[in-house]
Amino acid sequence: MPALGHRDPGLPGALLTDDRVTVGFIADGVHTHPSVIKLVWRVLGATRLNLVTDAMAALGMRPKTPIGRL
Repeated sequence: MPALGHRDPGLPGALLTDDRVTVGFIADGVHTHPSVIKLVWRVLGATRLNLVTDAMAALGMRPKTPIGRL
């Protein structure tokens, strides 16, 4: 996704200003800087912000036993 620019707000600007939109956001401090997380929370609040993860469904599960080693 292109960055939010002061002359060309692009998709981020549209998402932050359109009240019809719920925004999915990875707020992990890795994909987005903590100050941006705080800013997005202030703009969107709990009703328009959907926190998501990029973790796999298998995150935290034990490794499978290799075939033939039961």
